[in-house]
Amino acid sequence: MIRALVGDDEENIRNGLIRQIESLDLGIQVVAAAENGRQVMEYYEKMTPDLLILDINMPLMSGLECIEQIRAQDPDCVILILSGYDHFSYAQKAIQHHVDFYLLKPVEDEELEDALRQSAVRFQQRMEQRKLIRQAKEAEPEPASLIRYLYEHFTDPDLNAEKLQEQFSISHSTLFKLVKTATGKTLVELITDLRMELAQKLLAQKELPVKEIAGRCGYSDQFYFSRIFKKQTGLSPKEYRAEVLKGEPE
Repeated sequence: MIRALVGDDEENIRNGLIRQIESLDLGIQVVAAAENGRQVMEYYEKMTPDLLILDINMPLMSGLECIEQIRAQDPDCVILILSGYDHFSYAQKAIQHHVDFYLLKPVEDEELEDALRQSAVRFQQRMEQRKLIRQAKEAEPEPASLIRYLYEHFTDPDLNAEKLQEQFSISHSTLFKLVKTATGKTLVELITDLRMELAQKLLAQKELPVKEIAGRCGYSDQFYFSRIFKKQTGLSPKEYRAEVLKGEPE
């Protein structure tokens, strides 16, 4: 059921709108009727209706003033404006505030029914879009969980983008965006940096052969490991070890 708020300072028009809306069987229920702009805002704050049907000229606050405040916090509410004036400036402001429908008084029954029917469809479309966005966000892992996984599994020789996409059910672009946002590095840069940091620690242990260190860091090929290490540090693994161990007691 779509909840509607009607705002018009003329009681007969207000009551006529309510009767017509509820007679159309469009799944629209009028939950409040306001006779001035301040009442519109009071009812809106209490009820957050799905559909607003407002006269453009009302005491205390105009329909446009109400819409400006409402649109600042609610992009989904469907707004239908009724105006007794065919002024371009009014229509222009209505467009600026993302009004959905702008009808001139007196409104023909068929014209109002068509606008209400479209309003119901438009609101359902917006709710479906919100649902899809929410589901997408819920399916997207938090950056912290992804980065934590990388820190715990960076030595896995089979770790790659495809495996991570499957693990976290995300797209290639989302994966790289999350890593870049969280660390300032690309996926390859992060994995390589973590592996090289571990390699440097292990090379300080003189009893471990380079081939074993390569394997512990996630590289099955010792020579590829050595090339990456030299590219990162400017030294081969053996040269790095010699520098680290230089001057240490035998």
